[in-house]
Amino acid sequence: MQLLLYRFYTDNLTTTVGKLILSEKIYEYIDIEKLTLAQFSKLDNIFNCFTIELDWKNNQRNISCIPKGIYTVNEYTSKKFKETIIINNVPNRSGILIHAANRSMIDLQGCIAPVSRIEIDNEVVGISSKKALNSILLYKKQIKSIIIIDKINYDS
Repeated sequence: MQLLLYRFYTDNLTTTVGKLILSEKIYEYIDIEKLTLAQFSKLDNIFNCFTIELDWKNNQRNISCIPKGIYTVNEYTSKKFKETIIINNVPNRSGILIHAANRSMIDLQGCIAPVSRIEIDNEVVGISSKKALNSILLYKKQIKSIIIIDKINYDS
């Protein structure tokens, strides 16, 4: 199984939003990168949700989301977050987890938080993160990789 993350929105300040799919099919990066959000959303999946992350700040530790790419993942037990998934071999980074969180600037330091839905008022807020994470963790032993694609122009 594979996680697929399609980053599609930023508030250009604190938060990047994506769509996360859990797929039984294993894809190549190039196959996912060429898809539109509509096409991506139609991929066969076991589960899907949204994600929140910190905005891109050149992969700086604790203040930036991680680079797009393909990474291996493993189940991981964190002292702080308990059951999570760890993302391996992130360039110049370590300890990048997929864990529950609702606000990027308060709850995240470069990790990815699955959320059931997004609300945007004065800030981007993820809703029902523990519920979304628990749905992913049902398959934690079978998930082997994550592909992260980025359709955001962070320079604008």
